[in-house]
Amino acid sequence: MEITSAPTAVPTWRWVIFRVVAGLFAFITALFSVLFVIQTITDDTKKVHTVHNYSGLCAYVAILAAGLALAAWRPERMIAPFQAAAAASIAMVIAGLLGADLVEGSYLVPLVVVVVLWLLHPARSAVLRIGTPRVAMLVLTVAAAVPSVAYALTQAALERNALPGDPHTEFHHYSGMAATVLMLTAAALVASLGSAGSRVVAWLAGLGMALLGLISVVYPDHTSALASPWSWLVVAWGVVFVAVAEAWARMEAAT
Repeated sequence: MEITSAPTAVPTWRWVIFRVVAGLFAFITALFSVLFVIQTITDDTKKVHTVHNYSGLCAYVAILAAGLALAAWRPERMIAPFQAAAAASIAMVIAGLLGADLVEGSYLVPLVVVVVLWLLHPARSAVLRIGTPRVAMLVLTVAAAVPSVAYALTQAALERNALPGDPHTEFHHYSGMAATVLMLTAAALVASLGSAGSRVVAWLAGLGMALLGLISVVYPDHTSALASPWSWLVVAWGVVFVAVAEAWARMEAAT
């Protein structure tokens, strides 16, 4: 059963500032990710970055931007989306550290924003609590964590040990891919913990992971693409994760 936080009596100014900052940062994050995709489609010289730019939609938009946008919409009920955004921001810091790219890649910025938003959050104490963990979803998350961490370490090493003239290093794409898989795994973990709004986080994490795999299926020869059959397994994992989350939600609704 999802644990829903009751609205707390907080000053109006805190609600307003929280919603403005969360909504604005979500919009900027999504806008840049979409612009990179448009650039990939319209500029032939950028097509070498296809997998990297498309993958931004999987986590930067689906987890970070969507999580903060949902929290801005209904702060006291969308606890899990905010938790997912917070977990994703921590994952970005880890990826930045692994790739020796923390400052230049601006991977610390989202965490700073999230900390400020937590201080402003109308249901601040609820953000630090979890609901009832969903065992089946946790098992799936642990299963995904092993290859995700291995992939993240590989991509981070490419960023850290940059080859001269590698255009992907210049644009922080290897560390970005490391961040993407860690953000998705972190969001899946949050979805498994049963906080208010965890059902929507399960959908975001599952579809984000499935999209990541699908991008590699469509562009298998591009840099950072997942090799087959891993790409197909990632698609399947995303679909199964959403299906399990839905089954759990309906089972809870029936009791």
